[in-house]
Amino acid sequence: MGLTVDTVQHGPFTVVCVAGEIDIATVPDLRDALETALHQTDPRVILDLTGVSFCDSSGLALLVATRRRLPDGAPLRLVGAQPMVARVFQLTGLTQVFPLFATVGDAVGAGV
Repeated sequence: MGLTVDTVQHGPFTVVCVAGEIDIATVPDLRDALETALHQTDPRVILDLTGVSFCDSSGLALLVATRRRLPDGAPLRLVGAQPMVARVFQLTGLTQVFPLFATVGDAVGAGV
């Protein structure tokens, strides 16, 4: 299964909407979208995982690397992680690094 990636603006946030599987074969597509979001004047990123059914270690590594590249205090928030995907973040302890929100509205409402 492939990956589809779309990007939309929601107020001051760039929302990267992903559907499919995030793995070593599809990480380059996600990396390109995140790279574009990082080049905003004031990067504030929400990654909408509602349509993601799987995320492997290469996807996790990309998210960690992306987080490190954001300016201090700039958010990278995850939205809509399905139970299997959310479990990966919980097991790896990455829920301490990436706040998980149910919806884009919840993530935006958490402040800037």
